[in-house]
Amino acid sequence: TGIVFVVDTTITMGPYIDRMRDVIARVYKRVEAEKLEGDVSFGLVAYRSSTKSVPDLEYTTRTFASLKDGVKGQKFLDLTAQVVPAKVSSGPQLPEDAYAGVMSALTEMDWDQYAAKIVVLISDASALEGNHPLASSGMFTSEVREFAQAAGIALFAVHLKTREGARDHAAAATQYEMLTRFQGKD
Repeated sequence: TGIVFVVDTTITMGPYIDRMRDVIARVYKRVEAEKLEGDVSFGLVAYRSSTKSVPDLEYTTRTFASLKDGVKGQKFLDLTAQVVPAKVSSGPQLPEDAYAGVMSALTEMDWDQYAAKIVVLISDASALEGNHPLASSGMFTSEVREFAQAAGIALFAVHLKTREGARDHAAAATQYEMLTRFQGKD
């Protein structure tokens, strides 16, 4: 099983990044307890928003751990320690470039050796849709979902309903419900 976490590292996620690390550590400890090391590998992609509009964000996406890095649990956990929130705001808009992060996970990881392929998006904001001028993937929710399904990769979303994102909760919930809807085969 390959599991890649795609994590929003914008400034509003600051208080939640340590909690995310704790959850990931607990998942790994469970894998250890079940003696599944070697059968499960983890990856981690972080995203923010467009560096075109806010260069001080440092990156739009960054891979902190590949699935190869995540074969050894402690190495993966050490790499997650490098994940920190942005020092500057990405601007007044709440949607972030989540699909840039998801698409990095879908296209830049080596998924070939995994029978089960999972991407877990963790965010407190909705995603920029493909027609937004700052959407680096240029893809809409349905296109990202279809891409993942064609690759045999299941998408899950953890939408944190933070106080800062309250005006965006409904939009994000609708979007992530559509993103993670799996179209079964007849």
